[in-house]
Amino acid sequence: MKSSFQKKLFLKSSIIIISMVLIFLIFFSNYVYREISKTSLNNLNELAAKTGNELTLLFDDMDKISLYVSTNPDIIRAFHDTRMREVSNQELSMSIYNIITSITVPNSSSRFRINLFNDKRNFISTGIPYSKSMVIDKLSSEDYLQWYQSLPIIHSNSNITPLSSDTWNSKPTQFISLYREIFDSIVIDLPTGIVEIQCPSKFIEQIMALDVPNVDSYLYAADGTAIYGTSDKIPALAGLPFDRKGSPPDLTPSYTIADNHVYSAVRLENGWFLLLAQHQNQVFQIVFRLCVSVLLISVCILLICLAVLFKIMKNTTEPLRQLTASVNMITLNSPYLNVDTSQYSNELAGLTMAFDEMMKRLKNSMEENVKAKAYEARANMIALQSQVNPHFICNILTIIKAMSREQDTEKIGQICDYLARMLRYISAYDQEGVPMREEINDAETYLNLMKIRYEGLFDYDLYINSKLDIDAFRVPKLFLQPLLENSFQHGFKKVVPPWHLKIACTIKNDYYWSITVQDNGVGINDEEAEKIQKKLSEFMDNSSNTIASLKIGGMGLINTIARLKMRYPDSLTFHIRSLEEGGTLIEIGGKLDDEYFTC
Repeated sequence: MKSSFQKKLFLKSSIIIISMVLIFLIFFSNYVYREISKTSLNNLNELAAKTGNELTLLFDDMDKISLYVSTNPDIIRAFHDTRMREVSNQELSMSIYNIITSITVPNSSSRFRINLFNDKRNFISTGIPYSKSMVIDKLSSEDYLQWYQSLPIIHSNSNITPLSSDTWNSKPTQFISLYREIFDSIVIDLPTGIVEIQCPSKFIEQIMALDVPNVDSYLYAADGTAIYGTSDKIPALAGLPFDRKGSPPDLTPSYTIADNHVYSAVRLENGWFLLLAQHQNQVFQIVFRLCVSVLLISVCILLICLAVLFKIMKNTTEPLRQLTASVNMITLNSPYLNVDTSQYSNELAGLTMAFDEMMKRLKNSMEENVKAKAYEARANMIALQSQVNPHFICNILTIIKAMSREQDTEKIGQICDYLARMLRYISAYDQEGVPMREEINDAETYLNLMKIRYEGLFDYDLYINSKLDIDAFRVPKLFLQPLLENSFQHGFKKVVPPWHLKIACTIKNDYYWSITVQDNGVGINDEEAEKIQKKLSEFMDNSSNTIASLKIGGMGLINTIARLKMRYPDSLTFHIRSLEEGGTLIEIGGKLDDEYFTC
């Protein structure tokens, strides 16, 4: 069986090791979270910058093509002719066909569609195929000119529009379009046509479809209108703290954290915004998986360390455990150690033998000392109990004699009954004390005798707190009567009747009992109270000599306090003082023992 020392040592060591491991895990988790968050943010910014560059390159390609077409002299001359005279689409196509075909290959695999048209209903296109019938219908429609005037053209500059349906084909393919004006060769700053570069949405989707899981991408126009998103729920750019007003084109990403997401935004050269979003739970999951792995490894290492620690402590503390067990088995009848010292070190063997020899030398003196103390304590208790004022009995017998002369037989009978009760109570010695109720009953017997003796000159009140079970705790016999006698011997001698006593038995804080005796006598001064405390100290220091030197009936308060001190050595309280309104207050109390609460 493991010793208490071995258990405590192992337990404390285990707590220290486990605490260090937990502290390490907390700091490690915090460090990993910050590093992974930083890495994720850097990766998100790099991805935003890379994606922004790809979109910028796409838009630059569209703009370069539009710029090349709009500034080509042959195309400018051809559109100048359409302004001066009526030119058919076939004639326009033949004049600039070679130029257009040099820019892109007119088949279905072309990346863009290049459209050239004007307000004269001329149209030519190359690149991604278009629908001839739909083009004819559009050019011949009555609202063509109105549609032409409503195009989002920026004078002397290009403009990219968000995704929209194809104007020149009925297929459900969406395009982004870049528009640029073609100016006249003669009249400066006079538009003669429009170049439209169309890019299918699939190229945008290819760039926006990131190869990184759990990261969504969104594209916004310069005014914050959502253009494209890889998820159904597109966040409002206006609700995120990105400053778009007055900021120049910048491909350096800026980030913010909102709605449990990390957002990284890039402002493209055309004023559009690219936004990447990653939920913070992704970072938490990565940290959680890593921490769980580290925790499992730490637990395994911890169990191994605790097993090794337990083995080491067991081997180290086993000699002390055996020595402790042997010491605990020592009694007065067998004061010897039962430890095999041959298997231990010389130091432990020497300690064991020295302790064993010491126990042998102390055995005889311990036995004699214990017996002497037991006899002395019993003799002291008997001596203290015998010190109850015997002259009180003499006074009572004198009262009986006087009443016999007056032939007051009824009162004589009452006095004899009370006296018999008191003598019966006094004569029965009880080493373990008596219940508080019996002591209170004896005190009432004494007080009733005093009422008979002094007739109407004396009265008393007795109060017992209902929360205090006076049958459940024991006190030394005849400790209360000397407190009452003290009032008659000292308090009432120089005070004119009527005399009054108040006795209260209460409980404090559910653990302490208290008895107070209050009279309306002459009171006690500080010098007398100090003498009582001094006598009590002398008695407790040398009780046997003090008892032998005292006269019968000379104990008084010292008798009571001393016997209570023997029963309540650590918790007894005693106070004696004068009251402002006159009289003396004595208060004695102690802590209720375990027996009280188990009754």
